[in-house]
Amino acid sequence: MIEMKYYNVHSHSKCSVTDIRNIIFAWDDPISKGYYSVGAHPLFYEWTKDFYSKLHKICTPKAALAVGECGLDKRSPIPLTEQVDIFMTHVHVSEELKKPVIIHCVGHFNELSNIMRETKPTQPWVIHGFRKNPQLAASLVAQGFYFSLGKEGVRREGLLSVIPINRLFLETDDDTEMTIEELYAEVATTIGIDVELLAQHIESNFKNVFLSSGK
Repeated sequence: MIEMKYYNVHSHSKCSVTDIRNIIFAWDDPISKGYYSVGAHPLFYEWTKDFYSKLHKICTPKAALAVGECGLDKRSPIPLTEQVDIFMTHVHVSEELKKPVIIHCVGHFNELSNIMRETKPTQPWVIHGFRKNPQLAASLVAQGFYFSLGKEGVRREGLLSVIPINRLFLETDDDTEMTIEELYAEVATTIGIDVELLAQHIESNFKNVFLSSGK
């Protein structure tokens, strides 16, 4: 019997070989065993002129499966124009290295949609921790976004019904109350499929988006 793999695409700790540990640029130790992603969080970063070269270097190793988390946040002390500049630096690194972007977005989904429309990226954009309404999700699905849901997103009424299973990932982020295995089980129950089948779909998504990058 083949053992199921539970892919956790956004975690701040490292519990499994299938976890992607999120490293906050200029805050966290950049050394990580196994898979990781690196990005400048919009709440915790200010622009520096050598940012592109540093980000490019730390995202280059094969174990760095994605660029980010990065994005836009209405709570940030950084002006929105500067947040966009920082985010676009991540996008440029993503396109250069052919790796997906993991996105943090709070309160600026219109701006994010406009940026994607104007940029026309060739690499996948994955919104992490998505928990907004199904109507917004449906419009983002139409644009081509991928989604990573934690506990709140999974429990948002109607959300799982509008996100195609081939655009879905799961994550624990910094939630210490729910394991990734428990999250898989809850999603499987909600959408009415066997957890083994759900795991197969997400493994396929993971390989297509993260493990085929950089090629």
